[in-house]
Amino acid sequence: MLDPKSKKYYWFGERRGSPRGIGCYSSSDLYNWKREGVAMTAEAAGLTGMVFERPKVLYSPTAGKYVLWYHHDDAKYAMAQLGVATSDNINGPYVMVAHSRPNGHESRDLSLFVDDDGKAYIFYSADGNTTIRVVALSDDYLSLTTLDADTRAHCEGEGVFRKNGVYYLLSSACTGWTPNRTAYAMATDIMGPYRGKGDPSVGDTAKTTFNSQPSFIYTVPGYQDGYLYMGDRWNGSGSVKSQYVFLPIAVTKSGAMELRCYGSWDLSRFTPGTASLVRAGEGESQTRGGRSPPVTSRLPFLPGFDSAIDDPEQGMRLGKIYASDRAMDPAARGLASVRAFRRSPSRGRIFLP
Repeated sequence: MLDPKSKKYYWFGERRGSPRGIGCYSSSDLYNWKREGVAMTAEAAGLTGMVFERPKVLYSPTAGKYVLWYHHDDAKYAMAQLGVATSDNINGPYVMVAHSRPNGHESRDLSLFVDDDGKAYIFYSADGNTTIRVVALSDDYLSLTTLDADTRAHCEGEGVFRKNGVYYLLSSACTGWTPNRTAYAMATDIMGPYRGKGDPSVGDTAKTTFNSQPSFIYTVPGYQDGYLYMGDRWNGSGSVKSQYVFLPIAVTKSGAMELRCYGSWDLSRFTPGTASLVRAGEGESQTRGGRSPPVTSRLPFLPGFDSAIDDPEQGMRLGKIYASDRAMDPAARGLASVRAFRRSPSRGRIFLP
């Protein structure tokens, strides 16, 4: 998220190092990242040795606190709950408030979206990962409401954005650690109904979403069309060697969503200007508020990772440019060099709301 107080970007993710918990990182340009430590430990959530995943953070102007929502579960994924925690500081420590199944439904993977009226919503994989539901949060973002609907989308790895009054919901199929084709759906009301539109990937001959799974879609501030796909690259196991992918999303004149693979790219692919969507608690006039990063900032095509950026001495910076990436879709290997993290010693489901 773009912190309305410090005007820095913050990235949160599941940390599987020691201590296990939610890692926190900051950046002034979406390119250079500094490790800020562990925002909340699994022990503090009562989840030692269990599942503590998919953290999503936003600031509540009403409560005057930072609010963390996450997947709260046991080691067998049988609890299937949403958890919520709060902190006075963006980098924590966060203190657990509650955890439960939203309106009685199972909840595993999740994403979060704040609309232009300040209302916040969680999209969550529900009922045995057979569907994706959307539930509205309370005005202070601290609890769930009973406004809860089935989008009939399938079935995890959610990402959401809005353009020209239309909501776009991106999701993956459920194939464990193996990547698959994503699909997107569209609606003019955030609660639906959603209309399935198929796979947005262009040139993905392997039909694996360029070897990744959606984790989040971030609306970059200062751009009319700055929609950033953030994907996990699990590398077949979801281990500490899992990686991360950033790609620009395009919306065509006809309203279709398109996702293409680029070896290296920057923010000049987006159109400078103020988007129509203004979100509560994130600033005055831009999509996510505050200052926008310079157009010259380089954004990564990462061989991806669902992992913490961990270099406490020097901070973190995108590493060398490589000639190829053997993990990429074979059709994309020769198109361009790829940027990679030099280090990813700890894993995390990283979030930029």
